[in-house]
Amino acid sequence: MYGQPRRPFASLPWVLVLALLPVGCARTPEGQEGNVQGRQITVSMTVAGRIRQNVGGQVPYHYFVLINFTDDPGDAGPVPVVDIPWGNGFAAPAPLPADRQGFVGFVRVDALQPQGYGVYRVARTDPNNENSPLFNPVTGRFEPLGLPEQYTQLAAESDTIQFRLDLSRLPGYRRPGPDGQFDPPNDPAPDDTTARYVQVNFLATNNLPQGADTNAPKSWDALGGAETGTINTWLTIPLDQDSALNNNTQAVPEQPGDVREKLSALVDDPDLDITDWTIRIE
Repeated sequence: MYGQPRRPFASLPWVLVLALLPVGCARTPEGQEGNVQGRQITVSMTVAGRIRQNVGGQVPYHYFVLINFTDDPGDAGPVPVVDIPWGNGFAAPAPLPADRQGFVGFVRVDALQPQGYGVYRVARTDPNNENSPLFNPVTGRFEPLGLPEQYTQLAAESDTIQFRLDLSRLPGYRRPGPDGQFDPPNDPAPDDTTARYVQVNFLATNNLPQGADTNAPKSWDALGGAETGTINTWLTIPLDQDSALNNNTQAVPEQPGDVREKLSALVDDPDLDITDWTIRIE
């Protein structure tokens, strides 16, 4: 199951997209060569204009690739936040089922990252216990993990982001066991830790508002169609096989010209307008 059916949510989020053609020089972080232990995800995303950086006095934009693990392809995946409550300012779990994590990590691309790219994981509720549950991602409790295994360095006129990430660096999938609890090591009812699928969603946005400011500007683009209220779309990809997906393989491919201000009017902003993407799992 590569695509997920769209669901109408009145004021919930959506997310970005990825494309293939790398621009600039590919970089591998120092000290990470050969330290690849898990399944690899390689992602690219292209916008109609350019990846907006801190160049020429323009306000830089923010680009996210959200990642979640699950053993149930029917689980709701991550969606971008496009109205109040703003939560972490960029993304949240879809509302149902209520006991799902939503997303466990993300790659962020913007001028606030030292090399343009940053990998983050959702923090554990107990930092001293590897088996403790994760915070709800809307709280904004994230831990930086450094750079992806490989990334394409951004130039002033780059229209594409591209990176490769070892998925084992992110928190594994965990759901409460039969007793309804995340068990300690000696609990006889173990948690379900099987992750058969990775869920991916993408976001391009001009602002990361906080609190409940109804006047905060928020232009964005994400996976899905242009109709208001029907763009809660993410990808669900099996982890037990190699996969290669791109925008043209989808039943409803990403279309240009669908950047919105919150959930209302279309706006013309090519630096946010996602036009193509690719994802490879191997």
